[in-house]
Amino acid sequence: MNREYELDKTLIDAYNYHKNDMFQEALECYIAAAELDGENNEIWFEMGSCLYSLGNYPKALECGLTALKLDSSHAKSWFNCGLALNMMNEDERALVFYTEALKLNPAYAMAYYARANTRYFMEKYADAIKDYTLSLNYLPDYSWEQEESHYYRAVCYDKIESYDFARIDYNWVLRKSPDRYDVIRKRALLSFKEKKYQAALKDILKARELYPASTRLSQIQKRIEIHLEKQTERGEVVSFH
Repeated sequence: MNREYELDKTLIDAYNYHKNDMFQEALECYIAAAELDGENNEIWFEMGSCLYSLGNYPKALECGLTALKLDSSHAKSWFNCGLALNMMNEDERALVFYTEALKLNPAYAMAYYARANTRYFMEKYADAIKDYTLSLNYLPDYSWEQEESHYYRAVCYDKIESYDFARIDYNWVLRKSPDRYDVIRKRALLSFKEKKYQAALKDILKARELYPASTRLSQIQKRIEIHLEKQTERGEVVSFH
């Protein structure tokens, strides 16, 4: 069989398996393809993607690094290495790889998003906010990542006590997903911190509709009601924002 024909056939099989999430079968095809053309960075890149999906993160990283040795201008290889490093709890190193991917492609939405998530979990909230904001410039409308960028940016703002900005993002998420429990609960707690007890109570009651058996929500509701009663007794203005 002609070597070039065999390579093409093997790659077609690999792509079809990969497209259908048959990662082990695709991996075996990519390994066979690499034996025929070991200088093709795309083969190593795709091999690494399969290994990542199969949960073999060290081997996925090895393949990504091999792809980069063959072509260091391949932004997706830098990105995939970053993902593998995150899963190996090497977040500082992952940041370097995402940054390299963004140097090559400044409009790489998922690289901003992944770097933002990394910074979020490292508790670098101000830096994470910048990256979530950049990701939102490029993420497609109504995508899951767009919603999550607004959500996590809200949490970051909440953490640094920029409550007005946090509320804007929580509200954005809830306009898109009105029954999203985690956001309703966080907005309730935000309102509580701002002493907007009516707004907090409204959200907690909504959250309890979604999870009526939650004892934690019941405890939060009681705390809010106590503070609301004291606020009313003092004759303070009650905010409904």
